[in-house]
Amino acid sequence: AQLRRVAMLAAVVAAAAATAAAASARGESDNCLASETCSAGTNRVPPLRGTQAAAMAAANANVTSLPDSFFTLEYTTPFSKLMCDERIYVLHIMTAYILVAAGLAALITRVWFKWLHVHAGRTFLLTMLWCEGTSILIYNDGMPRSILFFFTICLSALSFGFAAIREHQQRFARRVAEHADELLAANELAAARGGDGGEKGKVPLSIVAALDEAKAALLNRRRTWRERLFSLKALHGFLLTVSWFQMTGRSLVTNPVSSWHGCRTYPALKTLGPNGEIVLQPAEDPDFFENETAFAAGVTIPFIILFAVVGVVWAVVADYVQRRQRAKQADAAAKQADAAAPAATAVASDSDAPRSTA
Repeated sequence: AQLRRVAMLAAVVAAAAATAAAASARGESDNCLASETCSAGTNRVPPLRGTQAAAMAAANANVTSLPDSFFTLEYTTPFSKLMCDERIYVLHIMTAYILVAAGLAALITRVWFKWLHVHAGRTFLLTMLWCEGTSILIYNDGMPRSILFFFTICLSALSFGFAAIREHQQRFARRVAEHADELLAANELAAARGGDGGEKGKVPLSIVAALDEAKAALLNRRRTWRERLFSLKALHGFLLTVSWFQMTGRSLVTNPVSSWHGCRTYPALKTLGPNGEIVLQPAEDPDFFENETAFAAGVTIPFIILFAVVGVVWAVVADYVQRRQRAKQADAAAKQADAAAPAATAVASDSDAPRSTA
C-alpha cells in the first residue's frame, strides 16, 4: 500500500511537469483546464499566477471534481470556510509595519515628547490585535516551532507588561490622591491661622490644583537607581520592549514581496480513499448554513438590539432608584430638622427668661 501511494504521487508530479512543459510549448492559455472543458464553457478558473499554478491546473486537467479554489492562488475555501485570501495579506503586512513603527515611537517618546508615549503604546496594543486577526486568513503551511516560540514570548511579555503598567497607574493614582489630601489639609490649616507663617494672601487650593501639585511633586521627587530599576514601571518597559523586539525581528527578516506565494495549499483529509488515494477536503459542508449572511444577521442584530435595550433600561432604572434615595435622604433630614427645632426653641426661651436675684 505504501509503495502504491508513493508511485501514485510520483506519477502525479511527473504528469504535472510533462503537461506544463507541453502546454508552454504549444502556447496554450493557463486559464483553461483542457480544450474540451474550455470549449464547453465549464471549469473555467480565475487567472493563475506563475508556472506553479499552471502546472497544478494542468496536472489535474482530466479531473472535474476538484474544488474551484484548488486551481487559483487568490483564495482557498474548503468545506464552506475561508482559509486564505490573498487580499488579506496586504492588510496583514500593513498592520505589522504599523505595529513595529508604533512600538519604536513608544520607545522614543519615553525620552522625548513624553505626552505621546501613551498614544504610541495604545496604538501598539490595538494594532497587535488586527495583525493577529489578519494572519488567520492567510493560512498556508502553518507556523514553524521556533516562530511559535517567539510569538509565545511576544504575547506573554505583552500581557504581563500591560498588567504591570495598569497596577503601577492605580498605585500612583492613590498616592497622588493621598498627597493631594495632605496639601489641602495644610492649606486649610494655614488659612485658619489667619495667613501667618508666610502664608498671608495665598489663594486657597482647589481640588484640581492640589491634584496637579501632588502629581508634580511625586514625579519630580528624587528616586534611587534601585527604586527606578525594581519597579512596576521598569518591568512594563522591559516586557513591552521584548514584545516589540519579537515583532520587529519577524518584520525585518520577511520580504513582503518575495515571501508571499499566494494561497498555494489546499487541505486534504487524513483518511485515504478506497484505492489509497489522497482525498481533498470537499468545497461544501453539507451540514453548514445555506445562507451565512442570514445566519450572521440573525445572531448579531437581535443581540445588539437586546444589549441596547438593556442599557436604556438600566439607565432609566438607575436614575429612578437614585432619585428615590435622594428623596428619602431629604425626608430624613427634614424630620431631623423638625425634631431639633423644639429643642432649640426651648433652649432659647430658657436663656431669655429673667434670672432671680439673691
